[in-house]
Amino acid sequence: MKQNSDIYAAIFFIILSIVMYFSSQNIQRLTVDAIGADFFPQLASAGIFIFSTALLIKGLKTGRELKKMEQKELNTSQKDSTPSFSKEQAIPVLATMGLIIVYLLLLREIGFLIMTTIYLVLQMYVLAKPAQRNLPLFLVIAVVVAGVVYYVFRYFFNLMLPTGILG
Repeated sequence: MKQNSDIYAAIFFIILSIVMYFSSQNIQRLTVDAIGADFFPQLASAGIFIFSTALLIKGLKTGRELKKMEQKELNTSQKDSTPSFSKEQAIPVLATMGLIIVYLLLLREIGFLIMTTIYLVLQMYVLAKPAQRNLPLFLVIAVVVAGVVYYVFRYFFNLMLPTGILG
């Protein structure tokens, strides 16, 4: 079952990267610099395409191997191998999707620095095991990462990120 999900995810992201790449060509260049506003979306879409292609190849290889193993297993025993998902596994996935949606909805109004810091802290909290949750550490990491990303985009790529209420 997992190999199929890898294949489906890879195909989805390959299509998404192609759409992203061609959509980013419609971004207007506001400067005469070599790197314009279309650079990062094109770079990201190329990276997504490359990694998705690798995932597709891996999924296809794994699928062949698993089919061989399943065939051997069916010959020796008749066990039910359907995967089951517990509530503990579903909560982080749903929380992550909710955090991403809230982040995207509030990014322009509140601003990149604040929303990215909040998002990263909450995301690390959701994904960490209860014994490993360390809010002060998460806050330091989030502030540093958001600051570095903002600085790189602002001063190296000459791109403005949403400033929001700091604006």
